[in-house]
Amino acid sequence: MDNPEIVTLGGDAVEGFMHTTFAYDPSMPEMNETAKKFTEEWNKIHPDKAPNVNCALGYDCYIMLKDAIERAGSADPEKIRDALETVKDLPTVTGMTTINATHDAEKDMGIVEIRGGKKTFVGIVVPEV
Repeated sequence: MDNPEIVTLGGDAVEGFMHTTFAYDPSMPEMNETAKKFTEEWNKIHPDKAPNVNCALGYDCYIMLKDAIERAGSADPEKIRDALETVKDLPTVTGMTTINATHDAEKDMGIVEIRGGKKTFVGIVVPEV
């Protein structure tokens, strides 16, 4: 569903299609500061290719790992793992990230709709935790 090529692949059949995704899309009217910086830097490096949620999630992983190593004060894998388990309200491209007791990321979700042959970010849903 969140394939950057969904419109190319689906053509007219995907018009009006809506789905949930992580809270990032270059068409977002209001981005958090981390997403703005990510998008600006991406566009400098890849002027011919728009960023998408998949590359944003990859960068989120980098942010989480960097944060865990810094908080662990070590490159020891066990200490990094322990620090990853305690991520709380970390600003990432896709929003504030918290890792819960079952190791799932708790974060806002986005809604995207195909409108006029383009992916359009509709809004954010804040889950009740």
